[in-house]
Amino acid sequence: MIEIAGYRVLTACDGATAVRLFSSEIVHVVILDYEMPGMNGGAAAAQMRQMDGAIPLILHSGGSLTITEEELLLFNRFIPKGNTLSVLLKAIQEVLPVSGA
Repeated sequence: MIEIAGYRVLTACDGATAVRLFSSEIVHVVILDYEMPGMNGGAAAAQMRQMDGAIPLILHSGGSLTITEEELLLFNRFIPKGNTLSVLLKAIQEVLPVSGA
């Protein structure tokens, strides 16, 4: 659905793959789940912040009780799962830098 909205989407099935894609591809925004195999979204976000702190990160998760306040601070937005696609798309638009400004 995000591609239909006009965005190029890269997918990763786990946190390590997400970090690897982040380091090797040009990305403008990252959407992470918290519960991922091998590395949770907080750990992936921490590594991404160390590589490039300017790229916006959105946490789109079911609201796991294990998410710490420190981890939440790594993200520009938190969108609980169960919201409509329009909520996620609006968050993407809000965190993307305005081009040509």
